[in-house]
Amino acid sequence: MNPKSVRMSFIEPSKMDKEHMSSKRGCRASFILATDVVLTKAAGKQKAEIHPKNASRQNRMKLADLNVLHTIGVGEFGSVDCVEHKKSGRKFALKKISKGIYYQKGIISNLINEKNCLLAVHHPFIIQVFGTYQDDQFCYFLLELVTGAEFFETLITYLKFDIPSTTFYAANVVLAFAHLHKHGIVYRDTKPENLLLDSNGYIKLIDLGFCKAIGSGRTETFCGTLDYLAPELVKKVPHGFGVDWWSLGILIYEMLIGRPPFRADTPDATFDKITSGKVRFPKWLNEDYKPSRKVIKKFLKQNPDERLGVNSDIDAGLSAIKSHPWFDVIEWDKLESFDVQAPLIPSSIDSQIAVDKNIDFEPFDMTHNDMFKDF
Repeated sequence: MNPKSVRMSFIEPSKMDKEHMSSKRGCRASFILATDVVLTKAAGKQKAEIHPKNASRQNRMKLADLNVLHTIGVGEFGSVDCVEHKKSGRKFALKKISKGIYYQKGIISNLINEKNCLLAVHHPFIIQVFGTYQDDQFCYFLLELVTGAEFFETLITYLKFDIPSTTFYAANVVLAFAHLHKHGIVYRDTKPENLLLDSNGYIKLIDLGFCKAIGSGRTETFCGTLDYLAPELVKKVPHGFGVDWWSLGILIYEMLIGRPPFRADTPDATFDKITSGKVRFPKWLNEDYKPSRKVIKKFLKQNPDERLGVNSDIDAGLSAIKSHPWFDVIEWDKLESFDVQAPLIPSSIDSQIAVDKNIDFEPFDMTHNDMFKDF
């Protein structure tokens, strides 16, 4: 069995060409182009407040209190280790990020955003953070260890899911997005690769590297994953929470059909399909899929303001989704309290494989360390 690499986002502020943006299932890279500017009526930068439950437990453990058991995976920007707290024996995931690479690529602000957004939210369907640290060469996130399965690998194994399973997983993501939006945060990088299944078979949203605190405003950045880009991102116009609800429509389509709806041979052709206003479904879909087609089309409206879930009142937008007939089978309160049987209970994530982590990360010149003072 080959060890898996951690799917960290690929971020190239000015170097991402269309060849590297091309999307193939199994190697879908995230990207960000241009400066991440928040467009709001209020002056000053938006920053989400630290969630009280996170504030009470942050950095109670120090790096010296942890034993590294093995490496879960490696990526372009660093590695993820399974660590154990020496005193309690509790296990965590320690994400180790190279300062040198982030400095070289000019994306330190994304690392700061990720930290701030992780600290701002606390929800059972979003990865939880227990500490952030740094030394001369690396920044660290101490995260909960999810011992379930990789959602992307599960989808590949099954090729596609049935309607009840898809509805269950989509409802998980709905609640995760609603929580982010209530805290003024847009996610912007939905895809199966950024989801895990926990030991109960529930979704866990991971990798908040493209999250942005926008309050009730909008932001202007060309970022995400090609298959999941909303029309406003393709057109490079200001966007808000609507990009997340668009991407949920894409995710539902991919879970049911086995591929995203706007795939093409080139990025330009994909862009054309995304902005065409047409969503095509395979002919093999029978009448049982009629409600699914309707909800997908509701999420994939070209005009963000017309999309299911989009409302200046976040709770009203969430209520609109919950009341859609496709979600009638979901008992939302029970779902959020893990009182609904998941479609699949994973045996165990492949986290016991030690992988070679002798990677030459970009050395970091400590004279620039002040740039990481907000981490």
